[in-house]
Amino acid sequence: MSLGKAIGATIWASGDLGEMAFGASAVKVEEKSEKELGWLAGIVDGEGCFGSRRTQRQCFLPRFSLTSRYDDQEIQREILRIMGCGKIYLNGCKGRASKLYNKCPQFYYDLRNLKVILTAAIPIFDRCEFRSKKKEEYVLWRKLAFLAGEWYQIKHRPAEVVQEMELLHVELGDIKSRAIPVNEMYDYHWVALKKAVNALNGVGPR
Repeated sequence: MSLGKAIGATIWASGDLGEMAFGASAVKVEEKSEKELGWLAGIVDGEGCFGSRRTQRQCFLPRFSLTSRYDDQEIQREILRIMGCGKIYLNGCKGRASKLYNKCPQFYYDLRNLKVILTAAIPIFDRCEFRSKKKEEYVLWRKLAFLAGEWYQIKHRPAEVVQEMELLHVELGDIKSRAIPVNEMYDYHWVALKKAVNALNGVGPR
């Protein structure tokens, strides 16, 4: 059995996860506990990605993904159970002769079906309390999802809607690509970081 098939067989070992992976939400939002939602918010804050993609029809659609190493596959299983939708894929499972070979293959949870995002994912994410920049990303991602939903229902699609979706697409990309300018980094970034760490620890300058 190939590495890819072996990993796939492992992650789908639980019988009901296979059905949950291909679409409809299997669990009502009201049934999610605060503990589950708190765990989900934490893992999304650290490893999740609220992204977007351009389609061939010049529409912009939301996409959510979350990556973990193969030896952290229980994370993917738990995400799939809580979300009740989406699908798990494999990264880095090519043969050793391939340039894409990775000694540490990864799982990544992927959700891109617009209907499922609107009816299943957003109700769950709305109850999560994000604390990192994912909070800012989610606001834009959520708005893009509803705009895309409206776009598909309109027969004569106005250009303004597409322009607004494109703007949200760009803003999401800007958040992900934020970086400190190199000159600022070398001039005072390290000092600023040390001050920030001291402030977090509640101590004075050192």
